[in-house]
Amino acid sequence: MTAKLARLLLSVLIAVAPASAAVVAEPASLPASAIPSAFGAVLGAGIASAAAGLSLRSPALTLSSLDALSASAPALKSAPARAAAAAALGALAAPAEGLPARLAQAGVPPAAAARLVSAAKKLDTAAARNPSFAARVAESRSAAAAAAAALAARPGRGLSPDLAATLRQFLDWGRAESEALPADAEAPVRAPAPGAGSGILNPATRPTVAFGSARLPVIALPTIGDNISALWRSAHAQSDSALIAMYNFDDMAMAQAIVAAAKAGQKQTIVGDYSNWFPERMPEAVAESKKTGRPLPQQTPAMKYIIAHLGPNLDLRILKGLGSIGINHDKFTVFTAADGTQLLQSGSFNYTATSQNSHWENVVFTNDADRLAFYAKFHAWIYRRARPYSASLQPQDPVMDPKDPIPQDPSRKLKFHGVPFPKAMGSPNGGAEDWLAKAEQTVQKTLDILMFSPFPTPKIAAAILSLLAKKIPVRLIADVGEVGNAGAELMPLINSGMQLKTIAGPDVVLHGAPYSDASKMHEKVMVFDGAAPDALAKLGDSLNISENAFLHNFENVELWQGFHAAYMQAHFDLLWGLAEMPSAQLMAKMKAAYAKHGSPSAGAAHAPRKPRKPVSPKAPHAKPKPRKPPKKPRR
Repeated sequence: MTAKLARLLLSVLIAVAPASAAVVAEPASLPASAIPSAFGAVLGAGIASAAAGLSLRSPALTLSSLDALSASAPALKSAPARAAAAAALGALAAPAEGLPARLAQAGVPPAAAARLVSAAKKLDTAAARNPSFAARVAESRSAAAAAAAALAARPGRGLSPDLAATLRQFLDWGRAESEALPADAEAPVRAPAPGAGSGILNPATRPTVAFGSARLPVIALPTIGDNISALWRSAHAQSDSALIAMYNFDDMAMAQAIVAAAKAGQKQTIVGDYSNWFPERMPEAVAESKKTGRPLPQQTPAMKYIIAHLGPNLDLRILKGLGSIGINHDKFTVFTAADGTQLLQSGSFNYTATSQNSHWENVVFTNDADRLAFYAKFHAWIYRRARPYSASLQPQDPVMDPKDPIPQDPSRKLKFHGVPFPKAMGSPNGGAEDWLAKAEQTVQKTLDILMFSPFPTPKIAAAILSLLAKKIPVRLIADVGEVGNAGAELMPLINSGMQLKTIAGPDVVLHGAPYSDASKMHEKVMVFDGAAPDALAKLGDSLNISENAFLHNFENVELWQGFHAAYMQAHFDLLWGLAEMPSAQLMAKMKAAYAKHGSPSAGAAHAPRKPRKPVSPKAPHAKPKPRKPPKKPRR
């Protein structure tokens, strides 16, 4: 954006947010009472409301809320609301320098002015640190400038003729002032961040799905300001029954909603994970407690609340995975309304506070009939393998009856380069590994992987090596705390040309918090030829591409095309700009792990990976705190 345009928008800001007598004295035709009696209070309150909608929690969330304001502004019907939005957008369409004086001159309420200045400074500071983020800021400010100009072009809609004439004259005054300013040289223009040019990541432009009176985004991420628990509860409030599968759980608001629904006669069926509902009985936890003297872990208050209210309409079953390291890693809910309509929520998001505050996560909401049919059958299947909750329940592997095989999704409606794929899959041993390897083998141009537990199986790794041999680029973003132990799996791929970056959780990257074991990149995403019209993406599910996940865990897997694939490609590109190359220390750990364990040969027989002790990586964004050994093995 040029300096001249920036001044123009700031002039528009003054024009649409007048409250100073000195500003309005010159145009003789202005009604003397128009400004203080109408615009002073109404417009001032509107600007305060617009400013209050801007998030100051982090630069990324500030930018997201600015994009949301730009996107929603055209729909405003009230002229004062439109003028207020134009004022706020005009303020944030330019850097913070000089903004306080302009806002004071315009008579913007002090609290709103302070918030606008804080938002502008937050964007400026983050942009100065990160060229990729600077490109996003420039793009968003350009969109804000365009939105402000569009709003200012029709200021009088809904106003009395007298007040409409007043606002138009103010706009004319602002434009005349800007034209009198000397034109500066063009400001430096940064290349847009990869994937950001389409604007697909703008939270306000996401498609939504209706369920009763609730409207849910088809893709939700806590890192863009989505409150996943609140979205879940809004869907739950429309349902008459719920099928819930969960790994970890500490969300008391969800627990209370579940209990209240059960008391109201609405059936709530939960399949929980043994290692989380009985953490004190896990061998790793017992050994750690004996070693350190720390008390054994306990059930969360939310779990205890559910247990205290079990009854005919609140059914809790507990499911253990296969072997000593298997878990029920699912995190999904099938909601059914009184009229029979259904909604599915699934994703990498555990129903916990750390998932909301310290993890990169993704969640999907859908009413797709094929997915709903599969998840209803899959929930019934894991339910049959689970045991009714009992305080005395001991660890015991589920019975895998060959006469009751894992459900399959018969739909083959996804066509990736002409090859049909199902929409959903399950594990253990549900064919997901073969389908994902087949998708890799079908790739023609790019493969991007965003994975919490970056331990690809020999079959997955062999497909990656095949792509690299064809000079097809493969990029991996891994959780910085997990990747240090993955040398045996990753070093052969890195040596063959795979690009690796690591990232800490959003609490560190976006908010500058100290690094801790809670901070995670917890997504499980694969994007196959993300720029292609028929791109395919794995997202909205629980499965890491590890042997544990495919062979020992109960997991769900989803494949998507269209908006979902395009969104995940843009999301990956954004995180690629935020992620960092692995440090020399981290590479040394990976090489040591490779030397110790060797490289799993492609196609070798699967064997369960022994739980590894966590590394203590140097987090790229903050000085790390010492990482404590995990209570559970890697997933």
